[in-house]
Amino acid sequence: MKQIIVGLTILILSTCLHSVVYQWNDTGFQYLMSHSSNNGEVSDKSSREDGSEGGTSSCTFVHAVDVSINKFLSAFFQTDLNWEDRNPKNLMTSASQPASFYKNWRVSGAYNRFQAKMEYLNDKQYGKIQYRNQYFAPGKTNRSYVFVVNPNLPWDAKESLAHTPTFIHDIYTQMKWETSQGSFEIGERVRISEYDLAMWDDLGARHQIPTQRDENFFNAQAKINTVPYLFLLANAYSKHDNTDDYFDLTHYGFGVAFDRRFDFFHMLDASVQYDRMKSDKYSKDPISKDERENYVTSQLRYTHRVGNNLTAFVSYINRSVYSKDQESMLLISNMVRLQARYSFANDLNGDSYIIIGGKLSQENKTSLVFGEFNYPVIPKLYVNMTDKYSPTYLYDNAGVKETAHENEVSVGLNFYFTPWQLVYVSDTFSLIGKKGLVPSSQQLISFGTKLVF
Repeated sequence: MKQIIVGLTILILSTCLHSVVYQWNDTGFQYLMSHSSNNGEVSDKSSREDGSEGGTSSCTFVHAVDVSINKFLSAFFQTDLNWEDRNPKNLMTSASQPASFYKNWRVSGAYNRFQAKMEYLNDKQYGKIQYRNQYFAPGKTNRSYVFVVNPNLPWDAKESLAHTPTFIHDIYTQMKWETSQGSFEIGERVRISEYDLAMWDDLGARHQIPTQRDENFFNAQAKINTVPYLFLLANAYSKHDNTDDYFDLTHYGFGVAFDRRFDFFHMLDASVQYDRMKSDKYSKDPISKDERENYVTSQLRYTHRVGNNLTAFVSYINRSVYSKDQESMLLISNMVRLQARYSFANDLNGDSYIIIGGKLSQENKTSLVFGEFNYPVIPKLYVNMTDKYSPTYLYDNAGVKETAHENEVSVGLNFYFTPWQLVYVSDTFSLIGKKGLVPSSQQLISFGTKLVF
């Protein structure tokens, strides 16, 4: 693998003198504070591994290089570094969806990642080969990242098993092309992951075993032209685990789509697709098996423009399954989303806007309304404000009926030295309220720089 990295590095360096090179850098610092109620909720002190007072700090550094070798060929390199002082054991559970700032604490707040990519693109064809690795620092990974209960492993299935990643290699290949018959895409990924497999014996002792997993992924998609604006869809996806075929997966589907741009101001697209999934893991669960064997997704989206400044769309998605036992279609979820964006007159960056919208999805309990405002209060200084509110839902928690709602507010300032170089600071506050309990809250303070040169 080192030879591949060295070879790609030599290639990029040898072409820089005769190519167009773009570089950008994103450096940031985050400080997370979590406060929960004392009425059955996790306290701020217990939400951190070391139990000390104060918040959790995290730093990020991203540097990328994009090189245009010629008219059709380009190369891309990126390095990501993320560090934190400690990983919280427990994060506040969101009533609607994970808050935007959860991402740095989901798996590990201390890791580094490298990726290199070569791309070929013309009017009708696209191809890429990409390598990516990710290293997770020991002791910084959330121990509950992945839980596995697998009766095929060489010990009792009743014991708790978990694997904590330490290193992941990914190699991607992808090809897309368009013909008079339609558009087609195929791709493959090879993943080699190294992780510590943990198990607890009858005495409660925790054993950690270094393990490696080798997985192959394949996907293919086709969008076939028929009569004007009407297309046939087909897709296939497979996953093969060379370590344990219990996790093998085959997924395929087909459908029909309508896609038409009437003019600059009116666009409509719709589709209905049937999918089927086969896996030993899911086949042992009658509910999951039924849902994945006969899965139907229907969606409709209409986009409308008013002049050059106002754009709005409404979309509807229905997910259903066919139950063999009941011989009928069963509803999984409905979702309706409405969004409008008004862009102000062009400024330094042409990025002044107001966005308002919302989505309704009662089955998934992910309904919310949101708004965002971005505008230069003075030349080069932009203020950004967002608000996401999730309505109250009734939950059944271990037989106890309770309600919960969430509100997330963010305020930030971006100062542009040039249209491509800025410093930013923001404060994101999320509050989850439950009936009869003191609300739980989290606050994230961020500042950093984004530079293009």
